[in-house]
Amino acid sequence: MKKDICVLVGWQRPEFMTVCLEQIVKAERSEELKYIFALDEGHDPKYYDIIKDFPYESGIIKMHHTPYKTGKQSYNVLNAMIVAKNHTNKYIFYVEEDIFIGVDFFNFHYAVHEREKNLFCSIGTKVNDSEHKVTNNPAYYFEGNEHDYQSWGNCFNEAIIRLYIEQHFTVDYFTNPGLYCLKQFPDNYLKGNFCEQDGLTKRIMMKAGMRSIFPDVPRAYHAGFYGYNRYQARESTYEKRLEKVRDICFDPVKMEAACLPGYYKDSQPVDLTIKTTDYAKREKF
Repeated sequence: MKKDICVLVGWQRPEFMTVCLEQIVKAERSEELKYIFALDEGHDPKYYDIIKDFPYESGIIKMHHTPYKTGKQSYNVLNAMIVAKNHTNKYIFYVEEDIFIGVDFFNFHYAVHEREKNLFCSIGTKVNDSEHKVTNNPAYYFEGNEHDYQSWGNCFNEAIIRLYIEQHFTVDYFTNPGLYCLKQFPDNYLKGNFCEQDGLTKRIMMKAGMRSIFPDVPRAYHAGFYGYNRYQARESTYEKRLEKVRDICFDPVKMEAACLPGYYKDSQPVDLTIKTTDYAKREKF
């Protein structure tokens, strides 16, 4: 019997993947899914040890050399999403290794997709692009603005990948993402900026006239205080890095101190134990 699939992407931060998977195992319904680990070219071999100990059904996509430069990371992500689309029961979750999810993460996404039939995707983290008034009611969720999209703890119906995203999995895009986005989305306000897979997907959503759904109370957060776009000197060994991640990433004070200036707004730890059995869409304030 087919299962829904969760795509997990890794490259050079196995310490984050370790903690990410620890949180996934704590999440309700996590045992119902199959997990695809998309390891980008040049990945740390430590991932294999981590995946070997993961208790749920899983598979690995090892990305070998591609001729792409700027499009390299996007190729790894989109390739995994399309593979998942071809094998999922219905839904595809996307969790980067520095997204730490809560116990209610999968419950939230399933509930939203059961209730909302014309959404682009659901996103378990707080909105980062726009200011939205939110409540402290974990049962509420809301529709983002036309440009509110981020690749941080998402769930797609496979039809969205098949009908809207897969057509952009092309050599032209991966060879020159900026030029491709300018040609395909000439009226988009982003112009030739922010053209990796998340920027491409944002443009696709906006052109389709669809929206994403967010929880009033986040069910996950971005814990990556260092990484691909946030360069910092790192500890010398996996064990030391893992110790540092566990020490910092769940503590708001330590996380704020560890983040580069201006980045803490996107990486504030949230209560990962929050859950509810009732969900309701609310209107914007």
